[in-house]
Order: sequence, then structure tokens, then C-alpha cells
Amino acid sequence: MTTPSASTVPDVTPDVVPKVEANDTDEQWARTISMAVIEMLNDKKDKSSNGPVPDSYEDEKKKMLLLSLLKGKTNRWKITKQLKLFPEDDDPKTKKKTAEETWTSFKKRF
Repeated sequence: MTTPSASTVPDVTPDVVPKVEANDTDEQWARTISMAVIEMLNDKKDKSSNGPVPDSYEDEKKKMLLLSLLKGKTNRWKITKQLKLFPEDDDPKTKKKTAEETWTSFKKRF
């Protein structure tokens, strides 16, 4: 085994110049803190954007949601739409039974 002599080893030490930092320590602290806050906010945004996807509203559920969000003088329109969604029973037995029911008869059922 041979070892290289000192004359054949190239000089591999790079010229490293130390970075000279300014004396503005308050500015450095402010920059460090602001970057940490921005990174934390971005991480929270990323985590919250991966949440569960809500179920889509379809048919009657969608219509009822939209009806509940309406504001203003739309009562007549809302009532007509609700009656179209949930038509009343025309069964006279059901109407008679609900008309005759009192609190005591209701409590007896449960």
C-alpha cells in the first residue's frame, strides 16, 4: 500500500468568508417572528383545507335549505313551495284524529 505524498494532495479548502450580519437585532427578530407567524398560518390553512367534504344537498333537502335562507317578504312564496314539497294529507281519518287529540291522549300514547 502506498500513501500519497503531501506534494500530490491538492488544496481542497475553499475560501470561506464569514457572513457579516448587521447590528440591527430588533429588525432580525421582527423578521424571524413574522416569518414564523406566516409559516404557521399557511400550515393551518393547509390543514383546514383538507377537511371532510359536506354531503351535497339534493332534491327536497336542497329546496328546503334554500327556502330557509330566504329573507324578506317571501312568506307567501315560501308557503306555496313548502306545500308543493310536502302536500297535506287529504285523508279525513288523519285530520279527524289530529283534531281530536288532546294532551292527555297524547301522553297516554307514550
